[in-house]
Amino acid sequence: RDELGALKQVSALLRQKVRDGGSFSASLRSSSPNFGELYCSMAAAGEISGALGIILKGQSQYLKSIAELQSSVITALIYPAFLFVAGMLVSGIFVPFLVPQLASLLKSSNKPLPLPARFMMGAGDFVKDYWWVLLLAVAVLMGPAMLAVSGSPPARFAKQ
Repeated sequence: RDELGALKQVSALLRQKVRDGGSFSASLRSSSPNFGELYCSMAAAGEISGALGIILKGQSQYLKSIAELQSSVITALIYPAFLFVAGMLVSGIFVPFLVPQLASLLKSSNKPLPLPARFMMGAGDFVKDYWWVLLLAVAVLMGPAMLAVSGSPPARFAKQ
């Protein structure tokens, strides 16, 4: 509902500016920052050439195709993201709890530990000691990724 309210406000402002004698492209530029420079320039070219309807229809189709592509990419990334999160959870449980138990079992055999076992024991110790660093790293990496997705032109247009 809020999105529709914002769209209505921008539409009403745009309509008023055009009725007051402003050009459509200038009204677009001043109505909302979500209308990018390319969109406004295309509208200005359409006004000058007399093909405003064709250009706006093309822009509409372009924005729809970009939104559909973005939706498809996000949908395609949901399954790998789920697998990644599940793998991280399993690893987060496996490394700090199960590896030490296996390590004590292997140490009791009085044989030198193989390299993969030593690596897993080191990873377990690292996770136990520095779990907060790993959590912070995930947060630092996810923040810019979320901003990049939400700051894309189709996302900005959809928000307005």
